[in-house]
Formats: sequence, structure tokens, C-alpha cells
Amino acid sequence: MKRHRLNDFQFAILLILPAIIFMVAVMGFPFGYVIRMSFCSYDVFAGGKTTFIGLKNFFTIFSDPEFFNAFKNTLEFTSITVFFQFLIGMGIALLLNQMFKGRAIIRTAVLLPWALPTVINSLFFKWMFDGQYGVFNDILLRLHLVQGKINWLGSPITARWAIYLTQTWKVSSLVGLILLAGLQAIPSEVYEAAKVDGAGKLKRFLHITLPLLKPSILIALIFRSLVALQVFDVVFAMTRGGPGYSTETLVYNIYRQTFVYSRFGYGSALSV
Repeated sequence: MKRHRLNDFQFAILLILPAIIFMVAVMGFPFGYVIRMSFCSYDVFAGGKTTFIGLKNFFTIFSDPEFFNAFKNTLEFTSITVFFQFLIGMGIALLLNQMFKGRAIIRTAVLLPWALPTVINSLFFKWMFDGQYGVFNDILLRLHLVQGKINWLGSPITARWAIYLTQTWKVSSLVGLILLAGLQAIPSEVYEAAKVDGAGKLKRFLHITLPLLKPSILIALIFRSLVALQVFDVVFAMTRGGPGYSTETLVYNIYRQTFVYSRFGYGSALSV
């Protein structure tokens, strides 16, 4: 009886097949269920009665001012935080790319904000921005820069910037390390040749560093933009989307519609 031997490709497929089946089961079923629910109305107060309503949930999205408000807030959050994360991250990368004593310790310490859970960072900044007992108010009052305490999280503008600052503080170090990896891949001979030709620091940065760093910059910007578009935890921990809906993002809007208002069909349509 002739035995059939698997080639390397077939053997590799056989090894990863259980993982593929598991991932399809874990991710595919919930995704399919969400799509199904997006075409239905789910009445939690009628014993979970599900009624097919077609595209009504999707039509509701485009007439819902709360959706457009959350969409605007999400784009604003993404553009502002990614911009400042890139600027600060570039500064961190350029600093850590220099040779100085204790550089390894500084590199480890810089990662601390990113390593801490977002909820911890958010609650820490929520305390600092507290209108009654916050650190920022205390510092400003001691320096006589304000006449009275400011309710930072009670105003739409200051609440948004408090969230921007919190997220920028947490993630800038990660962006810096991504850019640092790109900086260290640039051959030192290129800089030495530029120095011989009389190029100053600014010219070397503009004509050598930035062009050769483009792949790392692209990775950092795409990665951070995709994550920022899904922001939820910092909003949930600091403002719960308030005051009003001024800090509500798309993901938080989905959470509120689904689990606060029990509009499971509409929340599923928003997710899709």
C-alpha cells in the first residue's frame, strides 16, 4: 500500500488549521451575529423578541445627529492626538538616538506611560483635572495665573483637550520607539558623508533623516490612526462622553446605544 507523504506546504497548512478554525469560530460567529442583528429590532423588554426590519437601522444612522457628532469627535480626536504623538515621538526618538550615560535606563523609563493600562492613566489625569482637588488647579492658583478653580472636565472644550493630553501622554513614547528603530537603521556613513560636504544639522535632518525614516513614519501614523479611530477606554474612564456629547466617539456611541439604551439592532448597525 502506497503511503502519501505531505509536502512542506501541506504540512504547514495542517499545523495551522486548528488555529484557523478556532479564529473563525471565535471571530466569525460574533461578526455574523452582529450583521444579522443589524437588520433586526431587538426588544429586550419583550423577552428578547427579534423582528426583521430590513435596512431601517442603517437609514436611521444617516438621520441621527448623535452619530455625526460622534463621527466628528472621532476624526478630531484622531487628527489632533496623532499629530502631537508624532511630534513628541520624533523628539523622543532623536533624543534617545544620541549617545549619553544612562541611555538604556531612560529608554525603559520612557515606556512607562505606554506600559501602564489606559484606565490607570485616565484616572490619574482625571484626578489631576478635577475641578475641586485637581493638581492643575492647585498649581495655577499658587502661581496666581487664575482667579478661581476651573472645572476642566465640565466644559466641552477643556474636556476634549484633557482627553487629547491624556492619550498623547500615554502613546507618544511608543511612537518614539517606533521612530527610534527606524533611526538606528540609517547607516552612520551617510551622516558622515553629509558632514564632509558641509551639511548642517537641519539639512541632515531634512534631506537624510526624514526621507530614510519614511517607512517608520508611515507605520507609526497608520498604526496610531487605526487605534485612535477605535478609542473608547479613555473616554469611558474620564468623561463618559460628556459634558453633553462633546467627547463622545464612535465606539462610545455604539456602547451607549447598545448597552445603555438597549438598542441592540441599531448598535449592531453602527458597528457594521
